[in-house]
Amino acid sequence: MIKAAFGVWVLTEVVLVATVAATYSMLPDPVATHFGANGQADDWRPRSDYAAYLITASAMVSAMCAGPLYLARKLPDSMINVPNRDYWLALERRGEAYDRLFALGLAIGAATTGLFVAIHLLTVRANRARPPRVATGEAVVLIAAFLAVLAGVVLGFSGRAWKVDATDSERRRRDRRE
Repeated sequence: MIKAAFGVWVLTEVVLVATVAATYSMLPDPVATHFGANGQADDWRPRSDYAAYLITASAMVSAMCAGPLYLARKLPDSMINVPNRDYWLALERRGEAYDRLFALGLAIGAATTGLFVAIHLLTVRANRARPPRVATGEAVVLIAAFLAVLAGVVLGFSGRAWKVDATDSERRRRDRRE
């Protein structure tokens, strides 16, 4: 699970860098980098600064998504809140539980990097207009799509990743009754 999540995260970062590199020459210098609620550009940056900032910010935000969930292994058990906590924090499954948490952070980081790719493409498109302008409807759809993907990732992990084998579940219930 963790190798797949890490691979997806790396792939999204590579896609971001490749997308910025492929579209770099399409951007004017300076680049309109911020747009008001009316879609009008209200801040500009040198093209090289924009590209460097976008890639760096994406990596930092991804690290902020995955890092704390990786560091959860350093917390006392009482601070870990996962379904079937006693089952997952048993010594024989503890490492797997922490890997699952980290995989969740990597998946959220990958989804967030995907958002950075989409924002960049929206920025490229907006800067092709004269004057630079972003369609607010597109921005709203983009944010809604990101929130839907994020909800899917979180809900997928909250159910599927923490299921307990029925045999183990029955054994735990039986042990509690005795």
